[in-house]
Amino acid sequence: MDLTRYIIASQRPWDSIPECRFLKGETLSECKKAFNKSSFCQYWIIEKKNEKILGPYDLKQFEDKRRQLGIKVNIKEQSR
Repeated sequence: MDLTRYIIASQRPWDSIPECRFLKGETLSECKKAFNKSSFCQYWIIEKKNEKILGPYDLKQFEDKRRQLGIKVNIKEQSR
């Protein structure tokens, strides 16, 4: 498999954390604490040739899709 065909990306969006939506008067300090405690992460696979974007995926979905596409990459979760 030509690994240069894909870009792999992961993202931890602030708005995925309920305390960081600032809908109930949460403070920035509360948001940062909640964000640092969260392990939420989403993954994307981008095909460079046709700019096709696959995702967002959770870790299991990402692993299934990358195996299906024959992409060899090891994702190591960082401790928060």
